[in-house]
Amino acid sequence: MSAATRQTRHRRREELGLINLRVDVHEHRFAWALVRARRLTPDEALQRPLLVRELERIAEDFCDRMGLTRDCQNAAGDPYSDDP
Repeated sequence: MSAATRQTRHRRREELGLINLRVDVHEHRFAWALVRARRLTPDEALQRPLLVRELERIAEDFCDRMGLTRDCQNAAGDPYSDDP
């Protein structure tokens, strides 16, 4: 992949408000937890792209449970907010 392609993808993600957070997780423990939670099958848990996808879904689920929409419109009434 060329540098120009990477830069274009990076800009596109930024426009959508997406960032790439580096998160270190213990791969085997995380995979086993996903299998136990029935989010992945044992065979799927061996595929790293599926682990990444599930980690992204877990983060998205967390935001949904906190009542935040993708554009944070509900953040004004957020009981966890530091704003008065």
